[in-house]
Amino acid sequence: EYMGPHLLPMASLTTVMDHATVVVGYARDVCASLYQNDPYHVAIELALAVWVLYLMFKRSYSPKALPEKLTQKEISELVEEWTPVPLCPPLTERQANSPESPILESIEP
Repeated sequence: EYMGPHLLPMASLTTVMDHATVVVGYARDVCASLYQNDPYHVAIELALAVWVLYLMFKRSYSPKALPEKLTQKEISELVEEWTPVPLCPPLTERQANSPESPILESIEP
């Protein structure tokens, strides 16, 4: 007997709901079994899942407003106050007079 085209989606929806009920019941049984066998493991995994969700949904970092730009006078003052720091300590008398000190005179490609 023909039930009409509008009843067919309801039949397939009922089938999907039945399958979903079975899957949810199975997942619930597996989770309960895992929790009974190793509750600490489940607690740690749950905490990690919550942490991952937190990281995914938190707002991205937004830096504070940029500081005001320096005036030309302030830049000049900073440049005048600046003293360069040596990259290496000064040579000792022995190092300066040593004939073994390599001296780079040119670089050839």
